[in-house]
Parts: sequence; structure tokens; C-alpha cells
Amino acid sequence: MEIPMEKLPEVQSELPPGILAEIWRDRSKLETIKASERLRYFVSEGVRSVIALPITSAVAIITIAASIFLLVGGAALLANIDDLITRAGSTLNVSVYLKDGVPDGEIKALETELKGQKDLQSVEFISKKAALASFRSSLGPRASVLTGLEDENPLPASFEIEVRGEGDGHEAAQALVASLRKHLIVADVVHGSEWLAQLERGLAVFRFVSSVVAIFVVGIVCFLVFSTTKLIMYARRDEIEIMQLVGAPTEFVRFPFLIGTAIQGFLGAALGVVGGYFAFALVRSYVHGSGAFGALEPAITFVSAPTLMLFIIGAVTFAVISGLTALQRFMDA
Repeated sequence: MEIPMEKLPEVQSELPPGILAEIWRDRSKLETIKASERLRYFVSEGVRSVIALPITSAVAIITIAASIFLLVGGAALLANIDDLITRAGSTLNVSVYLKDGVPDGEIKALETELKGQKDLQSVEFISKKAALASFRSSLGPRASVLTGLEDENPLPASFEIEVRGEGDGHEAAQALVASLRKHLIVADVVHGSEWLAQLERGLAVFRFVSSVVAIFVVGIVCFLVFSTTKLIMYARRDEIEIMQLVGAPTEFVRFPFLIGTAIQGFLGAALGVVGGYFAFALVRSYVHGSGAFGALEPAITFVSAPTLMLFIIGAVTFAVISGLTALQRFMDA
């Protein structure tokens, strides 16, 4: 038995003639997206692209933070060593240690001779008793280990000399050291420029190694942001394809992801700078408490604000470039 099929009405699939021309003439009545709303959309979608894969984004941010932390630490170390070398070069120190049992008259004669030299900025005599007291003060709560050495003081009397660093100060210091080592009452002479030259050579090596590490770190950051952007785009590929099919402008597809990579770069850089500052504060507190650098303590400084801004801008820039590269490859695929 056949069941009669109800005849369905035909669907009108054609648009009325002239509809597009009419819409185009009245386009001023159509709703448009304002610039502020567009920016709000880009930012909200950028944040969404970051939290779409929270673990992957967190790994990227932490890696950027660790990289900036290393760069900030290296920059702070280089800046303080440069300052140390500069100040050491401006006033060269020479320590002259005297033999035991030297008569006071000969010590006075040597002091008068040294103070008469125009290339010397200052000459200070430190007796055996004063040397022991200074050593005791530097030990702090552990000074009790020196108890009983007052009668048999092993520390020598000495002259602490500062040579003027301007002009031919290094040559004057070397000439002074050579003449003092020939003096009958002098046991030993320690010249500051000897360790200064070694420090400068070590600093050159450290700069080279830091440059290589910085290039390696930047490469890791770019690769990680590139991979993260690709993963986020693959996770939202259906949404992107729909936006392209309905004719969404290119910037509506690209800008949110670029803003997302910029957010990752900024958050990572900010965390790295903050972490670097706290680490620096701990190191400075330890150095000041130990008294290891003496008069150099007030000169220990953090990285300058322009350098920190350069690190942050660099992290954001490299993150955006990496994201743009990943985005371009995805769109071309």
C-alpha cells in the first residue's frame, strides 16, 4: 500500500532583485564596530588565547621569566664589576708591609718620604696593634678566636697608600712598588693593579660568555612562544576557519593572537625583573652584612631603569615576532 506524499511548498531561494544595491545605498544605517569596541575585542580575545591552553602558556611565561632573570642578573654583575674597575683605576691602592722590630725612627723616615711624593693621594700608617684591632672588628661575633694574640701579634705594621689614577698613575704605582720592594725595612708590597688586570681579563671572558648565553636564551624564548602560538591556533582552528568563511577581516584573526603573545612576553619579563630585583636585594644584604667589600658596599647597584625597560620591550618584541611567524605559517597552510 502506497502512502501518498504531501507536496511540500517550494522554498524561495533567490534574493529579491536589487537587494544588494539597496543595502549599499543605505549602508550608513548599518551598525559599525567602533575603534574602542574593536580594541576591547582584540584584548579580550588575546587574553582568551593565553588561557585557552593554561599549562602551555604558563610554561612559556615561566621560561621567559627565567630568561629575563638570567639576563638581569648578568647585567647587574657586569655593571657593578665595571664600576669596581673604574673606581679601582681612579685610585690605585698599594699595601706596604713592614718587617718586625723596625725602629720607630725608620718608620717615620719612610712615612715622610712617601708623603713627599706628589703622585700619592694619601699615605696611612697602620701599626701592629691597629691591624689586630681592625681584624678583630671585621670578624664580628667570631672575634673571640683572636683572644691571647695581644702579646704575640702576628700581624705586621703597614702603610696603606693610594696612588692618583689620572694620567700615568699606573706607571707611577709600578715605579713606587719597584722602589719599595728594595727598601730594607719592607717585607712585602701588594699592588692593586695586579689583580685589576686579571679582573679585566676575566670580565672580557664573562662578557663573551654572557653574549653567547643571551643569544641561546633568546632562541629558546622565540621557539617556545612560536610553539605555544601554533598549539593555541590548532586548538581554535575551527573558530578561525568559521571567521574566514564569513569574511572576517584579517586583523580580527591575527591581532588577538599577537596580543596574546605580547601578554606572554610582558608577564614573563615582568616576573623576571621582579625576581631579579629580589635576588639582588638578598645578595646586597648579604654583602653589606658580611663587610666583604668594605668601602665598595654603597656602590652596589641594580640594573638601571632604561635597561630594564629595554629587556621588557625586547621580550615583548621577540614574543610578537615569534607569534607572527607561527600565525603566518598557520594561515598559509
